[in-house]
Amino acid sequence: MLGQKKVFRFILTCFLIYFLVSLILLFTDTNHKIFENINLVKEIFIDSNKAISILPQIDSTEFIQVEKKDSFEFNLYKKAGTIINFNTDHTKSSIPNFIDKLYQQSLGKKRKLRIAYFGDSMIEGDLISQTLRNLLQIKFGGTGVGFVPINSISAGFRQTAITNAATNWTDLSFKDKKKNLFFSGHVFSTSNGFSKITNKVNNDSAGITEKSLLCGMLGHSLSIQYNNNNIKIQPDKLFNRIVLSKDINNNIQLSVQDAALPVFGVSFESETGIIVDNFSFRGITGIEYSSIENPMLEAINSSNPYDLIIFQFGVNMLYKPNDTHFNWYAKAITPIINNFKNKMPNTEIIIVSTGDRAFKYNGEYLSAIGIDSLIKVQAKAAFETNSCFFNLFETMGGKNSIVKWADSIPSFANKDYTHPN
Repeated sequence: MLGQKKVFRFILTCFLIYFLVSLILLFTDTNHKIFENINLVKEIFIDSNKAISILPQIDSTEFIQVEKKDSFEFNLYKKAGTIINFNTDHTKSSIPNFIDKLYQQSLGKKRKLRIAYFGDSMIEGDLISQTLRNLLQIKFGGTGVGFVPINSISAGFRQTAITNAATNWTDLSFKDKKKNLFFSGHVFSTSNGFSKITNKVNNDSAGITEKSLLCGMLGHSLSIQYNNNNIKIQPDKLFNRIVLSKDINNNIQLSVQDAALPVFGVSFESETGIIVDNFSFRGITGIEYSSIENPMLEAINSSNPYDLIIFQFGVNMLYKPNDTHFNWYAKAITPIINNFKNKMPNTEIIIVSTGDRAFKYNGEYLSAIGIDSLIKVQAKAAFETNSCFFNLFETMGGKNSIVKWADSIPSFANKDYTHPN
């Protein structure tokens, strides 16, 4: 009898655990092959994927209020393949200051133009930004990969720079709620570490590149080792760009022996032309940039000014297949964009929409049902901050384009139906 009670308690415990897990899977929109056919309560409820074709969907874009502006049309955000500033006068450039600088560059009035390209895993390993850099440098001059962090999770497959760092660097980032970060979202430190970095962007084999250390403030001077030479530096500002050498060498070996020095990375830049810095950070939405405080923004603008900033985010908001509500994002990102514009008044900004992302609905991969809502919210943020906008989703081909890209031969996207390759 005692044995039967133990068996009963065991079965009851297993059933309750199974039932609880099934409820969690059902109501958290978990979408994974492992759990697809083992949900105990799935058939009791209407399948949320099937409900897409049965129940009316609430479109959060219906509740978005956009301020009216003379000579500006919000619905221009739907336009594919064009950087827009919502101006109905199509003869005017959307980014006039940057375009004028490019024009002056083409006339032989040489200067340095910096672009900061912010994004998530869509631009990881310098993807997308490496193509933009190459096209602009060929057309308007310049060489060098620009900013490279001391180390990164994409170092193994990045083609534009080779990084080999010691394991004893400490890496703090956005995820650690760290303050006074550079645009990369990381800060490194070590008491006895090195990093070897090679610039692979070399449009002019005889061209001179400036190699610089980008770091934070330290209360005293110190010596670092650069390419087997000791160099004394005085990092006395919140953000410091310290030139290490100007020559045709494309290799850096940097050693630091003071863990109090906040190191962001290094930069390879020609003296004139186009420089494109890739600032990718996997898994973020862009609102993490609220942690970069005003004094740091002002210090970067003073020592390392940018002519253009590109914000490309979105796919990490689309992590639930049936989510259509993203108004919170406009409220979160708008003050961040406005603050960048206030602290970097000579920098123009382009907000790039999410690309396509697909989930399995009724056994078939289709574009996430919330994409239209999210893109409208991103366009609203651009419209209300007087920023420019680029509709990446429509430029890719619109609905189900990521599925076509992934299934094409050769494939243009990974089978996660999220990341172009």
